[in-house]
Amino acid sequence: MATENPTWGYMRIEGALVDEHDTRIVAIRSDDDPVSGDRNPGDTMLQTFNPLFPNGFYLANYTGYVNLIHIKPSVTVHPRRAVQLMIAAAGQWRETIWDAVYVFPAVPLSGTVGTPGRHTGTYVQTHADATLTSHLSVGFDATYYAVGRAIRRAGGRNSTYIALEVMSTWKGSTRSSRPERVQAVGID
Repeated sequence: MATENPTWGYMRIEGALVDEHDTRIVAIRSDDDPVSGDRNPGDTMLQTFNPLFPNGFYLANYTGYVNLIHIKPSVTVHPRRAVQLMIAAAGQWRETIWDAVYVFPAVPLSGTVGTPGRHTGTYVQTHADATLTSHLSVGFDATYYAVGRAIRRAGGRNSTYIALEVMSTWKGSTRSSRPERVQAVGID
Protein backbone atom coordinates (compact mmCIF):
# COMPACT_ATOMS: atom_id res chain seq x y z
CA MET A 1 0.00 0.00 0.00
CA ALA A 2 1.51 3.31 -1.09
CA THR A 3 1.40 6.12 1.44
CA GLU A 4 1.23 9.69 0.24
CA ASN A 5 3.73 12.03 1.89
CA PRO A 6 1.81 15.26 2.58
CA THR A 7 4.80 17.61 2.57
CA TRP A 8 4.55 20.82 0.63
CA GLY A 9 6.34 24.05 -0.04
CA TYR A 10 6.24 26.83 -2.57
CA MET A 11 7.88 30.13 -3.34
CA ARG A 12 5.98 33.15 -4.59
CA ILE A 13 7.78 36.25 -5.77
CA GLU A 14 5.81 39.30 -6.82
CA GLY A 15 7.36 42.50 -7.99
CA ALA A 16 6.90 45.66 -9.94
CA LEU A 17 9.10 48.29 -11.52
CA VAL A 18 8.09 51.59 -9.99
CA ASP A 19 10.19 53.90 -12.10
CA GLU A 20 12.44 53.34 -15.06
CA HIS A 21 14.19 56.57 -15.99
CA ASP A 22 17.39 56.34 -18.02
CA THR A 23 19.38 53.61 -16.26
CA ARG A 24 17.83 54.16 -12.81
CA ILE A 25 15.38 51.44 -11.89
CA VAL A 26 13.37 51.13 -8.70
CA ALA A 27 11.85 47.71 -8.02
CA ILE A 28 9.54 46.63 -5.22
CA ARG A 29 9.32 42.92 -4.53
CA SER A 30 7.71 40.55 -2.03
CA ASP A 31 8.84 36.99 -1.39
CA ASP A 32 6.36 34.70 0.37
CA ASP A 33 7.55 31.19 1.19
CA PRO A 34 5.46 28.78 3.22
CA VAL A 35 6.73 25.20 3.70
CA SER A 36 5.24 22.37 5.73
CA GLY A 37 6.20 21.04 9.12
CA ASP A 38 5.20 17.83 10.89
CA ARG A 39 1.80 18.18 12.57
CA ASN A 40 1.98 14.99 14.66
CA PRO A 41 5.43 13.86 15.82
CA GLY A 42 3.89 10.74 17.39
CA ASP A 43 2.65 9.15 14.16
CA THR A 44 4.63 7.43 11.40
CA MET A 45 3.84 10.05 8.71
CA LEU A 46 6.61 12.61 8.30
CA GLN A 47 5.15 15.91 7.05
CA THR A 48 8.31 18.01 7.25
CA PHE A 49 9.31 19.47 3.89
CA ASN A 50 12.85 18.53 2.78
CA PRO A 51 14.39 21.27 0.58
CA LEU A 52 17.21 18.93 -0.60
CA PHE A 53 19.65 21.67 -1.71
CA PRO A 54 18.77 24.86 0.18
CA ASN A 55 20.29 28.24 -0.54
CA GLY A 56 21.30 29.67 2.83
CA PHE A 57 21.77 33.18 1.54
CA TYR A 58 18.08 33.40 0.66
CA LEU A 59 17.03 33.13 4.32
CA ALA A 60 19.94 35.17 5.71
CA ASN A 61 21.83 31.95 6.63
CA TYR A 62 19.98 31.58 9.93
CA THR A 63 16.89 29.41 9.62
CA GLY A 64 16.38 26.47 7.31
CA TYR A 65 13.74 26.23 4.59
CA VAL A 66 11.75 23.74 6.68
CA ASN A 67 8.55 24.24 8.77
CA LEU A 68 8.58 27.88 7.82
CA ILE A 69 6.44 30.83 6.80
CA HIS A 70 8.71 33.55 5.43
CA ILE A 71 7.52 36.97 4.21
CA LYS A 72 10.14 39.37 2.85
CA PRO A 73 9.25 42.65 1.14
CA SER A 74 12.19 44.49 -0.42
CA VAL A 75 13.08 47.58 -2.42
CA THR A 76 15.92 47.61 -4.95
CA VAL A 77 17.32 50.71 -6.62
CA HIS A 78 19.94 51.17 -9.33
CA PRO A 79 21.32 54.68 -8.77
CA ARG A 80 23.86 54.03 -11.55
CA ARG A 81 24.08 51.44 -14.27
CA ALA A 82 26.76 49.43 -12.43
CA VAL A 83 25.35 49.79 -8.89
CA GLN A 84 22.46 47.97 -7.24
CA LEU A 85 21.23 48.63 -3.68
CA MET A 86 18.62 46.50 -1.89
CA ILE A 87 16.97 46.74 1.52
CA ALA A 88 14.54 44.20 2.91
CA ALA A 89 12.73 43.37 6.13
CA ALA A 90 11.46 39.85 6.75
CA GLY A 91 9.29 38.05 9.26
CA GLN A 92 9.50 34.32 9.91
CA TRP A 93 7.17 31.92 11.71
CA ARG A 94 7.00 28.17 11.96
CA GLU A 95 4.18 26.57 10.04
CA THR A 96 3.33 24.35 13.03
CA ILE A 97 4.58 24.28 16.64
CA TRP A 98 4.46 20.46 16.57
CA ASP A 99 7.68 20.41 14.57
CA ALA A 100 11.03 21.95 15.44
CA VAL A 101 12.47 25.27 14.40
CA TYR A 102 15.22 24.42 11.92
CA VAL A 103 18.54 26.19 11.49
CA PHE A 104 20.39 26.19 8.20
CA PRO A 105 20.48 23.95 6.26
CA ALA A 106 17.83 21.71 7.89
CA VAL A 107 18.99 20.92 11.42
CA PRO A 108 16.29 20.82 14.13
CA LEU A 109 16.94 23.23 16.99
CA SER A 110 16.86 21.27 20.23
CA GLY A 111 14.04 22.11 22.64
CA THR A 112 11.66 23.67 20.09
CA VAL A 113 9.27 20.78 19.25
CA GLY A 114 5.83 21.41 20.79
CA THR A 115 6.87 24.59 22.59
CA PRO A 116 4.72 27.72 22.38
CA GLY A 117 5.60 30.49 19.98
CA ARG A 118 5.35 30.34 16.21
CA HIS A 119 7.40 33.52 15.60
CA THR A 120 11.01 32.50 14.93
CA GLY A 121 12.50 35.85 14.01
CA THR A 122 12.62 39.08 12.09
CA TYR A 123 15.53 40.38 10.09
CA VAL A 124 16.61 43.48 8.21
CA GLN A 125 18.94 42.90 5.29
CA THR A 126 20.92 45.28 3.09
CA HIS A 127 22.80 44.28 -0.03
CA ALA A 128 24.92 46.29 -2.46
CA ASP A 129 26.55 45.19 -5.72
CA ALA A 130 28.91 47.25 -7.84
CA THR A 131 30.65 46.39 -11.10
CA LEU A 132 34.04 48.07 -10.93
CA THR A 133 35.47 46.89 -14.25
CA SER A 134 34.47 44.36 -16.89
CA HIS A 135 36.42 41.78 -14.87
CA LEU A 136 35.85 42.83 -11.25
CA SER A 137 32.76 43.35 -9.10
CA VAL A 138 32.12 43.57 -5.37
CA GLY A 139 29.17 42.82 -3.13
CA PHE A 140 28.38 43.76 0.46
CA ASP A 141 25.76 42.23 2.75
CA ALA A 142 24.69 43.20 6.25
CA THR A 143 21.88 41.45 8.11
CA TYR A 144 20.53 41.95 11.63
CA TYR A 145 18.48 38.99 12.85
CA ALA A 146 16.26 39.41 15.95
CA VAL A 147 15.19 36.00 17.23
CA GLY A 148 11.55 35.32 18.05
CA ARG A 149 10.10 33.75 21.15
CA ALA A 150 10.43 30.16 19.88
CA ILE A 151 14.20 30.50 19.37
CA ARG A 152 14.79 32.67 22.45
CA ARG A 153 13.22 29.98 24.68
CA ALA A 154 15.69 27.46 23.24
CA GLY A 155 18.64 29.72 24.15
CA GLY A 156 19.04 31.59 20.85
CA ARG A 157 19.98 35.25 20.68
CA ASN A 158 20.03 38.11 18.20
CA SER A 159 22.83 38.19 15.66
CA THR A 160 24.49 40.33 13.00
CA TYR A 161 26.01 39.01 9.77
CA ILE A 162 28.37 41.05 7.59
CA ALA A 163 29.99 39.81 4.36
CA LEU A 164 32.13 41.26 1.61
CA GLU A 165 32.35 39.42 -1.69
CA VAL A 166 34.83 40.02 -4.52
CA MET A 167 34.13 38.40 -7.90
CA SER A 168 36.46 38.29 -10.85
CA THR A 169 36.41 36.94 -14.39
CA TRP A 170 39.37 35.97 -16.51
CA LYS A 171 40.19 37.86 -19.67
CA GLY A 172 38.46 36.17 -22.57
CA SER A 173 36.18 34.16 -20.30
CA THR A 174 32.48 34.22 -21.05
CA ARG A 175 31.51 33.24 -17.53
CA SER A 176 32.76 34.29 -14.14
CA SER A 177 35.08 32.18 -12.08
CA ARG A 178 34.02 31.08 -8.63
CA PRO A 179 33.67 34.16 -6.46
CA GLU A 180 36.44 34.79 -3.98
CA ARG A 181 34.68 35.52 -0.71
CA VAL A 182 36.23 37.42 2.13
CA GLN A 183 35.17 35.60 5.29
CA ALA A 184 31.98 36.92 6.81
CA VAL A 185 32.20 38.44 10.25
CA GLY A 186 29.51 37.55 12.76
CA ILE A 187 28.81 40.04 15.51
CA ASP A 188 26.55 39.30 18.48
